[in-house]
Amino acid sequence: MNRTECILNTNPGWITMVIDEPKIGSKGSILVCHGLTGDRSGPQNLLSILSKSLAGNGFRVIRFDFRGSGDSSGTFYNTTFKSMLEDFHKVNNFCMEKFNSSNIGVLGMSIGGVIASLASIQVKAKALALISSDIIEGITFGVHGQYAIRNGHFLLPETFWRERENIFPRYELSIHQHMQKYLCFGELDHKVEEASSELRNIGFSCRKFSDVNHLFEKYNARLELGLELSKFFESSFQEVMNQ
Repeated sequence: MNRTECILNTNPGWITMVIDEPKIGSKGSILVCHGLTGDRSGPQNLLSILSKSLAGNGFRVIRFDFRGSGDSSGTFYNTTFKSMLEDFHKVNNFCMEKFNSSNIGVLGMSIGGVIASLASIQVKAKALALISSDIIEGITFGVHGQYAIRNGHFLLPETFWRERENIFPRYELSIHQHMQKYLCFGELDHKVEEASSELRNIGFSCRKFSDVNHLFEKYNARLELGLELSKFFESSFQEVMNQ
């Protein structure tokens, strides 16, 4: 595997990226959307571990920090779903110019799954994989004024939650059938497990992993997840090519 770290100038600001590539050739490119308050490495390096596994199985993986997170510019308090989606497209445009890959997959974790879902539709990705993401919609978040999350370590304005109430990823995915969809979650992540039956109704294949929660806390489960995602993206890309 070859790993490259680079900075994408967004003028103003920048987006920090890591590109993991197989040593020889590539079956396609996978763009990764991290979760809220997360970064391109993921919790306890989960996304880095998965990226290494995917690259080892022949995929180019592009991980990046949304502006306001990790080593990208900006402040977390100013994070919006609109800005995260804009960042995805800036990274995707860079990758299309640099690699010109016809096979595009998108991977999203937790709230990053919302961005991954919307972006995969907009770029006509061939495959969408979600980790620990229920992409819930149609609810009202009981937040008034600025709101502290992650035990008070991060603050978000009320506008963030009002924006989320008006995003409908499940509906959007239900009317766009051009891609393969996969959800992976831990059996202890009861919120996502409950949502999995509804996601099956809009075309998701679902895989439940034993004895792990939202962050796939066990190393062996992470290794297994990497292999499952590799199989999913390979079969998805191949299926589309054969149509």
